Amino acid sequence: MAATRNVGLRGVAPVALLTILPALSVFGAADPEPAPGHIAAPGAQLQQGMPLQLPPPPILDTVQALDTALEELRRASWTLHETQREHPDSQGPTHAQDVDRWLLTASTDALLKALRAQAQKQSTAGDAAGLAATLKAAAAPVEQERYRAYLLFIWWRLQDPIQWHATNLEALEQRDPLVETPDERAARHARIGQAVAGLSAVLPAAMIADSRATESAALQQMAGASDQVLHAYNLERGKLAIAISRRARDFGTGPAAQVRDTPCPVMAPAQLPAGTHGVTLAAGNPSPDAIYPPASRRASFEGVVLVQLWVSTSGCAEKVAVEQSSGVADLDAAALGWVLGARLNPAVRNGEAVASQTRVPIVFKLSNWSKQVGSQPHQPIDLNWYKPAAN
Repeated sequence: MAATRNVGLRGVAPVALLTILPALSVFGAADPEPAPGHIAAPGAQLQQGMPLQLPPPPILDTVQALDTALEELRRASWTLHETQREHPDSQGPTHAQDVDRWLLTASTDALLKALRAQAQKQSTAGDAAGLAATLKAAAAPVEQERYRAYLLFIWWRLQDPIQWHATNLEALEQRDPLVETPDERAARHARIGQAVAGLSAVLPAAMIADSRATESAALQQMAGASDQVLHAYNLERGKLAIAISRRARDFGTGPAAQVRDTPCPVMAPAQLPAGTHGVTLAAGNPSPDAIYPPASRRASFEGVVLVQLWVSTSGCAEKVAVEQSSGVADLDAAALGWVLGARLNPAVRNGEAVASQTRVPIVFKLSNWSKQVGSQPHQPIDLNWYKPAAN
């Protein structure tokens, strides 16, 4: 940590850093913690696959503007350092150590001090041309420091959901240790580890980007590498959850069916088709996307919940059960809630409505996931596309 970052700043209330970092909401397992120094403000939620935008270039047209920019940088660096001191990242160092390594290093601090002194001297002497040139020279390192502060903030925020995925997977592994061999578990960890290693390699390269084009590309590369890690966790957790669900069914220890605790909705009698048909979705169902749990969305949890349901002759789901879990309790509960509230057409046998059992997969995917379970009238509930045995 450069000495200038520490001198005179302890006990100083952090200033708002929105001039350095764009307004941004962050991931959170529930309600996300505010970012240090009020870096984050209500705005577009940072989500998997979302393009990231660079901080705006600094406008340095006076010595006072330069002083303000330098003070913001020092306070930002200090606030990030102190707030994140105890938080390890995937590379091993704490976030505070990342700040020490990358932000306002001794050489950068010395350069900015020299440029500031030169600008003050030129301002006092009335050297407008020289002052403009010095301020232009100072704008480049100030802009790069802004970018680096933003990059570290994004780096930490992208790692938050990765840690939640790791914790969730660890708990799932402990649920039934006999569902897989040690070699199978090690292979899964190795597959996830490859994605994590790819993300860890991004930060050093991103930090040396020295133009807006390369900085923007570095941000997108970082977001893409994070997406790959989250995809790996979602895929591996889903496979494990299927195996655990199957083993629980084999031993008769699966979750109990949930009996409907509210009256079935009053529906106009459906015009039953001739012949024999399975349960179909009626008209007027809301998109399943409406029940995507906010905490799971922020954490980028995705998955498929295979729900078993018992449908009455009136097309009401009277009882539901999770036949195959997604591995995320919130997603499982949301899937049950959607099925219980869905409008269904009953099964038909020889032109007569009959009570029946069926299964429906509810897909939680952050991009167009709800299209897997449509809301068009009389859409068959078709499981042909969902083949967990092939995973």
